[in-house]
Amino acid sequence: MFDDVIDLVPEEFTAAELAASCETVVAGLGALLLAAGHPPTGLGVCELLAATPPTLAGLAALSAAPDGSLLSRALTAARSGRAADGRRLAVIADGLRRLVYQPPRRRALLEASIRGVFLGHTLAR
Repeated sequence: MFDDVIDLVPEEFTAAELAASCETVVAGLGALLLAAGHPPTGLGVCELLAATPPTLAGLAALSAAPDGSLLSRALTAARSGRAADGRRLAVIADGLRRLVYQPPRRRALLEASIRGVFLGHTLAR
């Protein structure tokens, strides 16, 4: 019954690595939201998570040719320096790197874990 779910979990991805990756990605996307002048909400983080391309080249292309999305606007704001200092930029870069450098199965698990936490938090209110 759960074989297809178990197959999604990469054996080399320990619980500690998953937790650290989730924290780094959420911190980076939250800092990106702040750089764009938005509060770092769970919904905002989930929107950025879904919009982040799976490769660094895709992220660079989005930065070079903004499309009006929240991710695009946030990257432009962070790059312009209007709302970001060096420390915030480092947090953003670490979070984005941690996200785009994941192999597809690990990224899927990472994204599902982050969304699950925010969904659980929202439903618990």
